[in-house]
Amino acid sequence: MQEYFLNKEITIEVTNRCGAKCVMCPRELLTQKLDVMKNELFFKLVEEANELGIEVIDLCGYGDVFLDRDLFTKIKYAKKINPKFKVYISTTGNVMREKYFEEILEYVDILKFSIYGNTKKTYENVMGGIKFEKSIKNILKFIDFDKNSKVYTMGNFIIMPEVKHEMKRWINYWEPKLSEVYVWKPHNYTFGRNYRNITGKKQKTCGRPLEGPLNVAVDGKAHVCCFDFNKEIVVGDLNNQTIMQTLQNKEMKNIQKKHKENDFKGLLCENCDQTVKDDSVLVYKSNPKRIVGMSNSSLYVFKE
Repeated sequence: MQEYFLNKEITIEVTNRCGAKCVMCPRELLTQKLDVMKNELFFKLVEEANELGIEVIDLCGYGDVFLDRDLFTKIKYAKKINPKFKVYISTTGNVMREKYFEEILEYVDILKFSIYGNTKKTYENVMGGIKFEKSIKNILKFIDFDKNSKVYTMGNFIIMPEVKHEMKRWINYWEPKLSEVYVWKPHNYTFGRNYRNITGKKQKTCGRPLEGPLNVAVDGKAHVCCFDFNKEIVVGDLNNQTIMQTLQNKEMKNIQKKHKENDFKGLLCENCDQTVKDDSVLVYKSNPKRIVGMSNSSLYVFKE
């Protein structure tokens, strides 16, 4: 079963709560209950992940990880199970308080900041619900705290109409401060937005159901795609199944078969922009290893 995890990762959504209301993010369509994953379920998942040879624990879901008050209880347990686990988290920085800095330094390997704007007006217009000054202050404080760059930090910028005029300024400001920065065109979140038109374009599997990572929602339901924000393609329930059982069940086998045949009829994937390869969506990258289709937490980006 280790062959399934070609990228040796698993994505575990510790929370789907988020203080931001970003314009490109269809949170207004979210039907999932806003919640935090129970510690007992998380402990079970990392134990099983370790047995399967997983190397990266990606805690990014449809929320800001720092809205899980037990975040470091979870991360410390994962590192206790396997000190070599690479832990990846993502945040706006808005609720990344200074009291967390020591634990971030000790237990987090990869930290991504979503920073959609280089001025207060643009940032708050795009990321409604959170304050520019607070987020930027927290991020800069952490960068200063991590003077030896122990944590691999990434800055993410999405080039939307509301913010594209600040792209060069954003790159010039953040690239010297972070380990890596990149700029993407926005995606559609399957049916949630309409930024990318794939009408008439050749579709083929995105590879996620075939190669992983397996995604586990905050309620323990397993699904195959991080863009499936309402978790419509459920392939198992990790509350009463093991990861191995989920990978072997008929739901998983069915979606894998359809993706192998590039047959998306009846699936959420039918109109998903991720089925159309387009290298132009990665507008800028400071890391030459970064390519379209590679997950943010992929070890292949960070290994020498």
